This record gives sequence, structure tokens and C-alpha cells, in this order.
Amino acid sequence: MSRLRSFLFSTFLLLVLTVPSVRADDAADARQRYNEGRAAMQAGRYREAALAFEAAVKLRQHGAAAFAAATAWDKAEQPARAADDYALALSLPGLGNKDVAEAKTRLETLEKSLGIVDVSGPAELVVQFQGSTEAHPPVRLHAPPGIQTLLVARNGTIERHDVMLKQGEAVPLDVTEPVEEPPPAASSSAPPPPPPPTASAAQPAPAAPSKAARTRKIIGYSAMGAGVVSAGVAIALGFKTLSARDDFNADPTRANYDSATSARTWTNVAWAGTIVLGGVGAALVFYPWDKPKHEESTAKITVAPAPGGVVMQGAF
Repeated sequence: MSRLRSFLFSTFLLLVLTVPSVRADDAADARQRYNEGRAAMQAGRYREAALAFEAAVKLRQHGAAAFAAATAWDKAEQPARAADDYALALSLPGLGNKDVAEAKTRLETLEKSLGIVDVSGPAELVVQFQGSTEAHPPVRLHAPPGIQTLLVARNGTIERHDVMLKQGEAVPLDVTEPVEEPPPAASSSAPPPPPPPTASAAQPAPAAPSKAARTRKIIGYSAMGAGVVSAGVAIALGFKTLSARDDFNADPTRANYDSATSARTWTNVAWAGTIVLGGVGAALVFYPWDKPKHEESTAKITVAPAPGGVVMQGAF
């Protein structure tokens, strides 16, 4: 029994001596982080300074460190994080009256251009907007106006709460109950078949040109090409005719007359060939030979006997 009492006394004495030592270590670490923040602040490294001050606040809940973090975020032009730390500084002890007044004034100014959410729920949860400082409910957080996503760490899982924030307005949000994620939509292995085309939308397929039509077009294009050649020959003969006429006018002999007459005749023949070949080729190519012809009505006459004579009937 005496051994048990000795063991319990030793355990109690160890706890009594250990707890102040742990607290002293936290205070020393907090002081070191705070001094690092002050050095970064003086060097103009405001973001680094703000993170160091926030680390000091986590180790020791003191309003002065939170106020210093808010001031650093303010200088780093991060209004949402500055407002978070101003609100935190006002909720913690250790802040002087002058700093309290300045924190209230600056927080009111920042909140006019930010969206605000008052988060409530169990204190063991960790909440934060994406890219902002972690906090525990109940807490007031700030973010730019619009749809923002609040992250909630619960039992090793991360929940997402989409919050619609309006400029200068506070929105309450209770995260006590976990958010149920919607089940994933069942994906089908194959897309549904397209609906069958309606009768009005169905279009008849164009008929392929027949062999006769292709042959006709080939002959037509050939005739048109020959017409072009004939036109070139006619032009050349025309110049020759003019030259022969000039020779006859200069020397009106029988030979020059026959030459001019022959040249004019062949010129006329060439132009006639041009017209005929071009017309036939164009008709073979462009005329709708395959267009169905309307049935021609046939005249029908019938003669039938009738009292006193005959009756003639016809259909046209």
C-alpha cells in the first residue's frame, strides 16, 4: 500500500512540475515568433511578419499579437485577413485601450467593402476560407463579396460550404451538423441512341447521275472546247482575210481576188463551226435532259348511237 501511495505521489509531482514547464516553453516560443514578426515588419516584409504574429497567437492567445498581425496584413494589402485578425484581437485579452479603439475603427472601415460570415458550431472544428487563416467557431470571418467556399475540418475530413456574401452584410452559418455529400450520378456505359428522324425532317437522298448523263456532259464539254478552238481559228482567218483584201486593193489581180475570197469563205465557215459547236455543247451540259416529262393528255373521241341519230363524245 505504501508503494502505491509513493507511485501516485511521484506521478502527481511530475505533472505539477511538467505543466508549468510546457507553458513556459509555449510562452518562449510565442515571444520568439513575435520578435521575428517585428523584425520582418521593420524590414518591410509584411506578409512574413503577419504569419509570424499569427504563429505567436496560436502559441499564446494575446490581443497584442493578433493586432500586430492585422496591421501587417493591412500593410500587405490583404483586407480580408486583416479584418479577421482585427476581430480576433478585439476578442482576446491584453489589448490596450488605444489599440482597441484603432482596431474597432479599422475593422468597421474594412467591413464596408467585405462580405462577413458569423460561423457557429463546436469549438473543436477548424474553419477557414480558402487562402485565409484557420480559426475555431464561434468566429467572424471575412472574404470578398460573391460566392465563397468555407472549408470545415471535421474528424479528418474536409467539408465545403458555399456561402453567398454581400458587401457590408453579415451572414450567419451554423456548421454544427456535417454536410451530406450528394451521391455521384450514375454514369451509363453508352449514350442513349438519337431519336429517329421524323417524316417531315427526312430528306430523299440525291440520285446519282446516270452513265448516259455523264457521257452526255463529257461530249458537251468536248464540243464547247472545240468551239473555243474554232473561234480562235476564225479570228486568225479573219486577220488573213483583211490582209488578202489589202493585197487585192493594192494589186487587183485574179490571184489576189481568189485568195481574198477563199480566206473570207473559210473565216465564215470557222465562225459557223464556233456557233454550232458552242451551242451543241452548252445544250448537252446545261439542258435538264433527265427532268421527268409531264404525261401528255391524249384526245379520245367516241361515237354512240342515239334516238334519231348518233352522239359524238370526246375527252381532251
